[in-house]
Amino acid sequence: MNNIVIKNIEPQKINISEVNNVAGITNVFVNGVDVTEGNYAYVIVPTKTSELINNSDFITSETDPTVPYYIKQITINDINNWNNKQNQLISGTNIKTINSISLLGSGNLNVGGSEYSAGNGISIIDGTINNTITSYNDLTDLPTIPDKTSQLINDSNFVQSDELAEVAFNGSYNALSNTPVIPDSTSDLTNDSNFAVTNVNNNWSASQTITGDITLSGNINYKKYSSNEVLIGKWIDDKDLYQKSYGVTLPNNSTGSVNTNLTTESVKTIYGTYTDGIRVYPINFHDQTSHNEINTSYENGYIKFETNFDGSTYTGYVTLEYTKD
Repeated sequence: MNNIVIKNIEPQKINISEVNNVAGITNVFVNGVDVTEGNYAYVIVPTKTSELINNSDFITSETDPTVPYYIKQITINDINNWNNKQNQLISGTNIKTINSISLLGSGNLNVGGSEYSAGNGISIIDGTINNTITSYNDLTDLPTIPDKTSQLINDSNFVQSDELAEVAFNGSYNALSNTPVIPDSTSDLTNDSNFAVTNVNNNWSASQTITGDITLSGNINYKKYSSNEVLIGKWIDDKDLYQKSYGVTLPNNSTGSVNTNLTTESVKTIYGTYTDGIRVYPINFHDQTSHNEINTSYENGYIKFETNFDGSTYTGYVTLEYTKD
């Protein structure tokens, strides 16, 4: 029995027992396995060496024994890095020198044993720093330190003494210029508060308004009637004398009154007038023809008045002068 050994890839169908076939093949084996089915055998016809088993130990690129293993590990990046490497080191160019001595080569380079100057008064001997400067005055290029204000720039705008006026030194008001005129008499002032003044005859000026508490002296010929309390002088007991006027409308054949809240003892005098717009009557009046009467009095804090006729068209003012305890 003939055996055909092939790789295990996709097989081809082969007719092995047709009527006129005289090959005498009854079975086909692949790797010891019978691949015949009826009159057909399913075999593979190789076309490449890679489809064959390498039992002759042919050499391939992956298993070339002449190429060392570490060469096979080299990558493209390794090659690029090597191409960028410096070709050679040059003393004084690619690598520094010490004291003009090249660092390239083998052996030991001993640095030291020499004296170096680090400046005025400072030296380095065998790695030891020596400083002979002990005083500020031993330094060179010293700055100029000012000891007078005149040596400084006056950027703060300090004022010099010759720029100040005399008053800055003696503090005297008389050293000032453009001083105001200070009045020493009331006549030097504008009377914008309407204080009462007297004329050459020591009489009150009629054009002035008297306000507040005042002390009157001399000949008084100015009077002011007001519904508010007004100080008008002194009573015979030296108490302050006040004056106040009240508006009154007479009743119709009846009596009327006005409350003053004053005591009878404080009232010193009462006077006034009534008018019907045609004639003016005293506060106490009797008409001989008509027998009309107006009677006015003061009693227990009230101004009282009465008529025996229709006095509703009569108006008037009653003034009281009184003191205070």
